Formats: sequence, structure tokens, C-alpha cells
Amino acid sequence: MRPFRGTRERPEDVVRDVSGEVRLDVKAIGTTRDPHVDGLVEMTNAAFLVTATGSKYKNARAALTLARDRMTVDSLHVEDSDGQPLEVHGSLGTHEMRVGDLAIEAVARHFEVMRNALGRVTVDASLKFGGRFEAPRVTGDVRIDTGTLRADEILARTLFQPYATEQTAIADIDPVAALNPWDRLGSDVSLHVPGTLRLTGENVQISPGTPIGLGDINLRLTGDLYLYKDRAQPLSVTGSFDSIRGTYAFQGRRFDVVEASSINFRGDLNPEIYVTVSRVISGVETRVSIFGLLQQPELRLASTPALDGSDILSLIVFNAPTNLLSAPQQQQLLVRAGTLAAGFLATPILAAIENETGIDILELEPGELGTGAKVTIGEEIAPGLVARFSRQFGQEAYDEAVVEYYLSRIFRLRATFSDAQSLNARSPFRRVERAGIDLLVFFSFQGRGKHFTVLGVKSALPCSG
Repeated sequence: MRPFRGTRERPEDVVRDVSGEVRLDVKAIGTTRDPHVDGLVEMTNAAFLVTATGSKYKNARAALTLARDRMTVDSLHVEDSDGQPLEVHGSLGTHEMRVGDLAIEAVARHFEVMRNALGRVTVDASLKFGGRFEAPRVTGDVRIDTGTLRADEILARTLFQPYATEQTAIADIDPVAALNPWDRLGSDVSLHVPGTLRLTGENVQISPGTPIGLGDINLRLTGDLYLYKDRAQPLSVTGSFDSIRGTYAFQGRRFDVVEASSINFRGDLNPEIYVTVSRVISGVETRVSIFGLLQQPELRLASTPALDGSDILSLIVFNAPTNLLSAPQQQQLLVRAGTLAAGFLATPILAAIENETGIDILELEPGELGTGAKVTIGEEIAPGLVARFSRQFGQEAYDEAVVEYYLSRIFRLRATFSDAQSLNARSPFRRVERAGIDLLVFFSFQGRGKHFTVLGVKSALPCSG
């Protein structure tokens, strides 16, 4: 028996902290063109950490028999950190230094497959690996035994960090990681979740940089998903979580999930959400519904008895309808509605609050070209004098105040103040200075049956702030 041990620290490694003992009793026979091996390979007391999932395994032992045209896995036993087993057996065809037909079965009970910042999951599994080594296919069933997933962490990584931004030199690529079989793998696996999976998260975001997202969730899911994939093709996920139980914190209030809620997968990893939560506030049953695609959900408010959207949001935030709010409370409600809309398609709520409060300007500009959404609140404070306050969300968030005076029909004087970190913070189509005064000239002309309006800008007093 020969011990082996190793510890590797680079994040791209497949496994780390490897230890154990290996016994080799192998001889080579045949020709250099068609060599064959014969003998035994035994492994005992092995332990390792899977870097990607964070799960540690121990007490691994294996017995492999090598014959002229086949390698047989007589037994492969691995235990997770709690001592729960994974058992593997089967064979690989070999010929002319190539690995051929694949026939391997794996059975696991209460076996841990993930323990990291994304959550912890244990499964019962019965899987078969077939096909050929260069194009394997896995079939079978996986049942979630126990599991907790952090939705906030998962969405932050999948929606906002979909790929690495730093180039990797070819010389730095780990050859073990390069053997990742995902692109060559085919799958036809059923995933069963019998109410054993919890989905949790705090201030779950679906748009980067917004202060209000989906809210805090603590849900328990039940349903079945089907994972299908052909070689060199993306993974297709179909099925649904058709039973959702638990609570959802919206605007600081705890709501209960309505039983008819569901999450439906139509083939990709951008599922359709149909989740409604309810709570009785001051004798009114308020309901918050989130529906549509995960990456662009729509928010709707409803109640019994029926109230306007602005009154429902006012009840949730202040326990009172809009007409009973003080002036500071109305301003706070506007800010809440604007920041809420930055994370959802919530235009009806904005329009309702704009009408109820008499605000002159309440606008939402959706994010584009790498920027987050922008919310603007404004009012005409005197004839011809308009003040606006805007909040730009995203990775380079900033606040901007604008005071604009209408000198005449074609001339306007605009003063701008911003706390942008850069003197040249950029929105998609204009540069944002920290401070400045501009003279704006509006004129229009008509050509070929079309009417054009042109804006000319002359900076009167640019400042560095």
C-alpha cells in the first residue's frame, strides 16, 4: 500500500485536500499498438473536498479489476461528512488505449451533494451512466432528501455574475478542470422534490443595484423537474414546483403564500413565477402578486374590499390609506414606489400614486447598456420652475438633482448637481457632471412629412464639484 496526499489551493481545481492509500498490482501485455493491462487497483481510506460544491467526503474505498478489454468497478464506496454512503459499480470497455462502452450504476441515500454559500442539499439517487466514455449519458431519478438553497446568493451569481471578467492565460488552465465532461454529457434525469427543499433569501434581487427586490423569502417547495440534455447542447429544464408554502416579507411586513402559487420551468433557467401572498391589514385583505419571467417579473397589488394600488401600498407601509398620510409620509411613499418599480414592472402602481399625491413627475427609466434603473421624482415649485431628483441604481449608483427654468418657449436654463463618483459618470446617452449650468435651446423643423425636435445645449458654467 502506498499513501498519497495533496493539498491544492487554486479555485479552479476540481478536488482538494486529497489523501488516502492506493495499491497497484498491474501488468501490461500485448503490443504497443494494442496494449492491454491486467491486474488490480485498490484504494482505501481516501478523503477529498469537491471545490465547486464545498462537500467533503471520507472513508472512500474502491476495488477495480483490469482485464484485456474491460475495466470493472467491483466496488466504489464513498461517505459524506455525516457518514452517508454512495455506492458505485459497473464497467468500462477498453481497446487500443481507448475507453469504450460505459455501464455504471450509482446509488446514494441521504448523501450530501452541496454545502457552501449557496446552501446545503442531500439526495437519494439511483443513476445509470451509459453510452461511450467520450459521449456519456446519465439517466435515472434524484430525490431531494433535505435541502436549503439561498436564493439571494444563487440569483446574484447567475443573473449578475454570469461569467468571469478576467482573461485566463492558456498556460494557467488546470488540465484536470479542462476535462470537465459537461459539454460531452447527455442526461435524462427526473428530480423529485417532495416538500423537502427550502428556498430562503434576504432582499432577493432580480435587478442589480436596486434597494428593493423580491423581498425576504422563506419558502418550502414541492414538485418535479425533468433535466434533459444532449451532447454539446444546453440543459433543458421542464416541470414545476406546483406547491409553495411559507412566508414572504414585503415592505417590512410578513405575508403568507397563497396555496395556488407555482414556479414553472419551460425549458431554460428563466422560469415563470406565479406567486401570490396575502395579509390582513386594518381589516383589509391585501394581496401582492409576482408573476412573469424570473428575470423580468411584474408586481401587482390587490385587496378585498377593492382599493386603488396606491392605497394598498400605503396600507402596507403606513397602516393608513393615501388620503390620511402626512406630507412627509406621502414623499416617503413616493420614494418607496419608485425604488420598488426599479426592480419590477410596476407602472400601474406608479401611475396610481402619482394621481393620488398630485406629484407632477414620477418616472422610471429601465436599465440598459449595463446600467441599473433610474427613478425620478419632480414637481413644478413655481410657474416655469421645475425641480427634479433622480436616483440611478446599478454598479455606479449616484443621485442627481436638477432645477430647470423655462425662459421662453425655446430657451431653458438648467442647473445640475450630482454625487457621481466620477467626473464623467455616464448614462447610456449622455455624460453626467458633478455640477454645472446649461443653456438649452429647443427648435423644431418639418421635412418630408415628418416633424423633428432638436435640442441644443450650451454649457454656461461647468464645475468639477
